[in-house]
Amino acid sequence: MLFRSNFEALPELILNVDNFSKRDELSQRIDGFLQNLSSEVDQKAASEELLRYFEFQSKLKSRSAYNTMLIWMQKRDATHVEGFRTWETKFGRRVKKGARGITILAPRTVKKDVDPDDDPDVDTQGKQKNIRFFVAVTVFDISDTEPIPGKEH
Repeated sequence: MLFRSNFEALPELILNVDNFSKRDELSQRIDGFLQNLSSEVDQKAASEELLRYFEFQSKLKSRSAYNTMLIWMQKRDATHVEGFRTWETKFGRRVKKGARGITILAPRTVKKDVDPDDDPDVDTQGKQKNIRFFVAVTVFDISDTEPIPGKEH
């Protein structure tokens, strides 16, 4: 009988204006808590991702910060990257067939013949100007290579 009397009072609790405002307030507090929690999780994930990137960058000391970002975006488990010929000549390794390369930017410099009267940025001899630019090159991670028999270094 006790249950039945409480059950009969339920419509009054639901329809009571005070309960609506309490429910709305509680709902808003829950929504706010979930938004804060979501934001904190996003920040934590971002900081963990940043730490993983810094650890990755410390392994690739010979690469520029920009190229390290390019490598990170293309192959996060890379540990040592070199060009196709460098793997063969310097390390005695060959790139595996079907391996996917990692594209980075390499600096290039060319000398252009110029008239010293036309351009004040010429070299000391007054005949050539150095022009610097970047080209896309492909490198491979060590995991994409295999030793060349008899040539291992």
